[in-house]
Amino acid sequence: MNGTNALSITRPLITASLALIATLTPNLAADWPTDPGSPLIIGQAEGFFGPRISITSTDDNATWVAWQDSFCVGTVRLQRISLDGQLMSPIGISIQEDPTCGNTTPPVLLGSNNSAIATRSGSSLVEYPLQRLESDGSLLWPEGFSAPSPQGLRISGITELSNGDTLIVSAISTTIRFDRVDESGNNVWKNQSIIGTGNGSNFRVFSVVPDPAGGAYIFWDSFLTYTKLIKCMRIDDQGNQAWDAPVQLIDPLGITSSRHSDPVAVSDGDEGAMIVWTQGFESGHTAAPQRVQHILPDGSLTFPIDGLRVSLETDRQFNANVQTDPATGDLFIVWRDGFGLTMTLNAQRYSISGERLWGDTGVEVAPINPTNDSFDILWHNNQLSIAIADPSGVMIHNIDGDGLSTSQPWTLSTAGPAEDIQIEMSANGIVAVWQADGPINDDLIVAQRINPDGSLGNPTCQADLNADDDLNFFDISAFLAAFSNRAPAADFNNDGLFNFFDISAFLNAFAAGCP
Repeated sequence: MNGTNALSITRPLITASLALIATLTPNLAADWPTDPGSPLIIGQAEGFFGPRISITSTDDNATWVAWQDSFCVGTVRLQRISLDGQLMSPIGISIQEDPTCGNTTPPVLLGSNNSAIATRSGSSLVEYPLQRLESDGSLLWPEGFSAPSPQGLRISGITELSNGDTLIVSAISTTIRFDRVDESGNNVWKNQSIIGTGNGSNFRVFSVVPDPAGGAYIFWDSFLTYTKLIKCMRIDDQGNQAWDAPVQLIDPLGITSSRHSDPVAVSDGDEGAMIVWTQGFESGHTAAPQRVQHILPDGSLTFPIDGLRVSLETDRQFNANVQTDPATGDLFIVWRDGFGLTMTLNAQRYSISGERLWGDTGVEVAPINPTNDSFDILWHNNQLSIAIADPSGVMIHNIDGDGLSTSQPWTLSTAGPAEDIQIEMSANGIVAVWQADGPINDDLIVAQRINPDGSLGNPTCQADLNADDDLNFFDISAFLAAFSNRAPAADFNNDGLFNFFDISAFLNAFAAGCP
C-alpha cells in the first residue's frame, strides 16, 4: 500500500478509535524476570546432548514451546507463555507419549491464530492424532487429526496456508502425502494428494514452504553413498502437482549436499522459494562451501544447477540458519565457519538476484564452540539478532541491515551451561527458550524476554513512541509520521511492511496502556 494513501485513511481511523480505546485498561503483570541469573522456569527435561525444543508465536503475542522431556520413553510436553510471562501450567502439559529411545528431533509445532498445533516428530498419524490446543490447554480438535491408513504413515511437517488452513505433510515408503484441514480439523480435499519421491524410501522431508497462491513447496533429501540429493515439488491450493515431476535442485554427479549439515528452504518473500545447503565434502578440514538456489513457481531455477556461493571464504561452512526479509526477499544466512576451536559464526545478506550484499565472505559475528554451543537468529526492526547459548549462558549479538554491529552484545542469561537456544518475536521484544543445566540428570527448560533496548523483563510500553511514559496524542502523531515515512517505529508487527496490520497493532498497544 502506498504510504501517503494509507496515511490519509489512517488519521480518521485512529482519531475515531480514541473514544473506544480510552475506556480500555491494560492487563500487564511483571512476571518476566529481570535478573539474567534467574530465567523463567517453564518445564523440566532429562539432561542429554541433542536438540529437542520447538517454539512458535501466535497472534496474541504468546510464545508456545514443545519439547521431549526424556531421552528414552517419555512424553512430549507443551507450554504457553503469555506476553506478560504467565504460564499455562507450571511445567507444561503432556500431549503425547514418546515410546522411543534416542529421539532428539524437535517436536512438530505450529502457531495458528491464538492456538497451537503439535505432535511428536515422526509419530504415526494413525496411532497419534495431531492435536490443536487452546490457550488454556484444552483441545480444539477433541479427536485430533488422524490419517486412517496406511499404518506406517508418519508426520513429516506442517505449515499454515495463505487462507489459514493447515497443510499436513506425512510420508511412508516411497511417497509423500498431503492433507489440508480447516480450522475445525476437517479435511478440505476429498482426495489426498500423493507424490512419489523418485529415490526409494530412504528420504526425509526437511522444509515445507507455503506460497501466496494457497499452495506450498515441499523439499526433501535422499541419501546417496556419502552425500545427499535434494528434490522439490510444488502443489497448488487443491493439492494438485504443479509440475510433471519433482525438480532436482543439485547435480548428483557434481555438487551434492553434505550428509552432516541439513539444507534449509524458506520463502523468497514473493511466489518462489530459496534453499541453502552445504556442498558435500566429507573429510575433516576440507573446505565445504555453502550454496544457494532460487526456485520459481513454474519449477525453473534462477541460478545454475550447482547454485551460487554464499561466501567465497575457503573454509568449512555448515549448519546454516536462514530467514527472509519479507520487504525485500533478501536472505539472512548465519552459519558455522571453520573447524575446531577456531570456528566462528558468520553472516551474509543475500539478494534474490544472487548478490552477496555483505561482501564476498560475509561478516563475522562471534566465536562459537563446535560441540557445546547452539545458536538461533531473528530478523526484526531492521536488524539481525543472533542468540548464542554456551557454557556461560546466553548472549544476543545484533547486526544492522548493512552488516554492521549495532551495539555491545545483550546479556540474556548468565546461568550456564545453556543448550538448544530458540528465539521468537513477542510484541516488540524477543523471547528466548533454552535447556539449562539442572541437578544431576534433571535439566530445566527456561525462558527469558528481552526488550528493544536490551533490558530484561516485562514488555516496554510499545505505543509510547515519544518516550514520556504517557500515552496521548503526541504518540499518535509520532506513529502517523513514522508510518508516512515508512520508518521502523511504525512496523508494529515486525514484518518489514507498512499496512493496516501495523495500524491494528498500534491501536491494540495504545489500548493496552503502559505498565
